[in-house]
Amino acid sequence: MNYYLFIAILFLFNSCGDSQESKYKRAVGHQQNKEYRESNILLYDIINSADSSDDLKFQSYFLLAQTFYDLKNYKQAIESYKNILSAPLENAIRKKTLFMIAYIYYNDLDMYTHSMKYYNIFKEEYPNDELMAAVEYELEQINDIINKTQNNK
Repeated sequence: MNYYLFIAILFLFNSCGDSQESKYKRAVGHQQNKEYRESNILLYDIINSADSSDDLKFQSYFLLAQTFYDLKNYKQAIESYKNILSAPLENAIRKKTLFMIAYIYYNDLDMYTHSMKYYNIFKEEYPNDELMAAVEYELEQINDIINKTQNNK
């Protein structure tokens, strides 16, 4: 336990004076090297900093969610993604986030009604998006599953 506290303090000490953008780049590097703990420490520092722009916080939440997804911690990934939903509609990360939340609910957690909810929000907010074909396909698959389940009762 003391070892982890030491590592966290060391990272915080080393990151003093860094710009938030510089911390984000380092976090990306750690994440790519599968050094998730180091990446997450930097990302949480960015998220909790008053010096970070909203866009950088959204990017940090997105990278954090991707990390949780890669580690198959799907519920934490969704919780991190949900922090991005307050971003403006025109924010590209927000659009990807809606899709990923729905995707995880369907493909990884088998939570079909949750998935449908987020796919339908996506359809409503981004009706002409290039991902619309994928959204429609996923919704068809979900409806087929629901119909088969109801018919087998």
